Amino acid sequence: MALAHERAYSSGCPNGARWLSSHVYPDLPPLEDFVQRSLGVSPSQAPGSSPWFPGTAGWVIPTAFSILALSCWSPRLPHANLSKTVHRAQTYLLSRRCSDGGWNHGGSLQRSEQSPSYPETTGLALLALANTASPALDQALLLAETFLSKPASPEGSAWLLMGLAAHGRNAQESQSPLRPKTNRDVALQLIAFHALRGNNAFLQPAL
Repeated sequence: MALAHERAYSSGCPNGARWLSSHVYPDLPPLEDFVQRSLGVSPSQAPGSSPWFPGTAGWVIPTAFSILALSCWSPRLPHANLSKTVHRAQTYLLSRRCSDGGWNHGGSLQRSEQSPSYPETTGLALLALANTASPALDQALLLAETFLSKPASPEGSAWLLMGLAAHGRNAQESQSPLRPKTNRDVALQLIAFHALRGNNAFLQPAL
C-alpha cells in the first residue's frame, strides 16, 4: 500500500498484490458449500477472508487490510481482477458482524457472533467497507459513534474516526481524548486527523 504511491519503488509490487490476492480465500466448491450450509458449519478458511499466516484461518483484521491494499492497486492492475477479490472480502466482513452491529476477531460465526465488538476492529472494518452501500452498516455506524464517545484506547479512537469519516459521518473525537502512548498511536491519530479533512491515506488510489 505504501509503495503504490512511490513511483520509484512500485514497479516490482504488482507481484506482491497478486500474491496478497491469492491469499483471499476463494468460494467453496458447490457441493462443499451445500454440505457446510446444511450442517450449519462455518469453515475456518471462509470465502473472502484473509489469514494472518498463509493457509491458516481467516480473520477480520487481515481481511480488512487486504481490502485496503488491493483496492489501492486495483486501478493499476485491471487484468488481475482485484475488484472481484475485494468484493468477496467485503462480503465476508459483512457476514462477520456481531449481534451489536460491529466487529471483533470474526474467526467463526459460532464463536464470535454473540461476543461484543471491539472499537479498533469496528473502525477498521468500516474503513475497509468505505465504498459499500448496505443497510447493515447503519447499526455499525451508530455503534462506532458510541465507542468514540467513550474511547478505550488511542488506537481505537483513530480507527473509529477514519471509519466514520469514510462513510461521510461528521465524526468528532471525545471531549476527553486519550493521550497517545506509542509512535503507532501518534501516526494513526495524524492519519485520522487528515481523514477528517477528506484526505485518508488508506483510501487514496495508486498514482
